[in-house]
Amino acid sequence: MRLEEAVACGRQYQEKQTGYIHFCHTAIGEDVHYPIPVRENLLFAFALLRTRQEKETEEAWEMIAKLLAFQTDSGNFPIYLHHYPKCYNHRLSSELLPILDRIIKHFRGPYDEEVKRARDLLFNFNEGKPHSFSDRLLSGDTDEFFSRTYHARTESYIGPHFDEECVGNRPKLSLYHMLIDPQAQCRSEYQNLHPLEGALVGIGEKKIPHVTEPVWSQEENWSTYQCETYGFSTIDSSRPYDPQTDQHLAPFRMHFGTEKEFYSLVCQGGNHQVSFTEKSENKVSCLFTLGDPLDYHDRVSAREVEWFLTRDPSAKITVNGHAATTFNLGDLVEIRTRTLKVSLRFLLVNGTGNFVGHLMLGNRPSQLLRKGKWRQYAFDRQIFLRTLRRDSSCQIQAEIEMEPC
Repeated sequence: MRLEEAVACGRQYQEKQTGYIHFCHTAIGEDVHYPIPVRENLLFAFALLRTRQEKETEEAWEMIAKLLAFQTDSGNFPIYLHHYPKCYNHRLSSELLPILDRIIKHFRGPYDEEVKRARDLLFNFNEGKPHSFSDRLLSGDTDEFFSRTYHARTESYIGPHFDEECVGNRPKLSLYHMLIDPQAQCRSEYQNLHPLEGALVGIGEKKIPHVTEPVWSQEENWSTYQCETYGFSTIDSSRPYDPQTDQHLAPFRMHFGTEKEFYSLVCQGGNHQVSFTEKSENKVSCLFTLGDPLDYHDRVSAREVEWFLTRDPSAKITVNGHAATTFNLGDLVEIRTRTLKVSLRFLLVNGTGNFVGHLMLGNRPSQLLRKGKWRQYAFDRQIFLRTLRRDSSCQIQAEIEMEPC
């Protein structure tokens, strides 16, 4: 069933003139797409191979050969063919590796050597460490990983937020969700190419059991915690945030509510590197070491610490118990929903400077609907610190406390 959906999805976006899928990730919801994405076309070729039909198999190998021609000397691929030889997404390499691995493992064809050579170059570019979640999910040993990163009440992934994207007020569905629930349907018309992931899904995957006890999980530079009411993840960063390569990185991400009344609170964007001085079941302290001073007259670059909360009328945000649109360091910013109260407080712990906090509508950097016909709509409420002036070295601490209602 998933394979049929993947092939049908590919045919829907395939142009007869080029033979490729044409799709622009930043123009979701638009009727016409011009760019040719590498990953989606490689997934489509893999789906065609899996049909085992002669015509489809020939088409797949021809497409694979053409795509491999766009591999750069570094080993990585461009996001779209017209970007060549520029590669703007380092993590794309780890997303392509499991597809090439499966082509090599399960199929034989006229371009076997070319595929193996491309796979080796990609592996070396990725420093010999295939670290994408696609690799991990497809390794076959997923039960433990799911139990640590899946929050049953919100039906969402709450593991480390390295490169996940949002579509509207929900995380974009992915291979992860398919393996959790092979029968999961797209919740939104804007999940367009989600069925292509089905080419990688086998038969017989099952849902994980409901986690009833609080669970902590710790790896080298990230950790997760989940209980029935909420779940969160943290990532320690060793370098300042880079808007070019870290656009979707979230050092802190928390999901709470229910599947139907879903909330996501994330720290994303800004000008800092993050470490965590305290992590417990109901309290997290983030230490933001601000980067080199930027242009504080620019309304965007002056936002050095940014947080985003899913926009919903039932969520109330107050400052020191009152409705407000600005706040100061030390003020208590409180978020109340039907299931959880979250308290957020910012403190200057090193250096001197003047900062003003703002509450306003906005969109997190990982929001896919920031362009196209939804570009004027805000899916989040933004909580950020704007710098007026400061020392070259400053540290701000954010204290987050969670209390179930």
